[in-house]
Amino acid sequence: LIESALEKAENGVFNLAPGHIDTIRKMKELKNKSHKREPEIKRRPPDVNLPTDVIYSIGMMMQHRKYGYKCVIYGWDYECRMSQAWITQMGVDRLQDGSKQPFYNVLVEDGSERYAAQINLEQLEDQIEPCPHPDVGRYFQSFNGTSYIPNDQLRIRYPNY
Repeated sequence: LIESALEKAENGVFNLAPGHIDTIRKMKELKNKSHKREPEIKRRPPDVNLPTDVIYSIGMMMQHRKYGYKCVIYGWDYECRMSQAWITQMGVDRLQDGSKQPFYNVLVEDGSERYAAQINLEQLEDQIEPCPHPDVGRYFQSFNGTSYIPNDQLRIRYPNY
């Protein structure tokens, strides 16, 4: 659609102000850049000295130790990547290892998404049921009875999930 509008405007099929043509060109450029962006690939390299290793995997069913919600992991960071204001507001600095521990992106059974510290999560081992979050299908291809199997896009981003 962007290419078509730009071509018609440049060929005089319809008149646009010069500023509008520039805007369409910029939109086309942004569109092309967004398609070329490669996903960040996260691996667990054995030679990196991190304060705490990432011990949980993509697709694992978890429970929050403090709040009790059940969730499934769909991403992780080696340490908290939120702002200092968020870290302070959420009390992360009061946790053992604070923000210098792995943090996990989780889909929660109530339909929300959260960012949880490793120390606050524990693996579900009994009475595991699929997570009813509406976005589960966006990240996973199936549930095997104990955990979720990542889809191709998630496997590319987390090759040794």
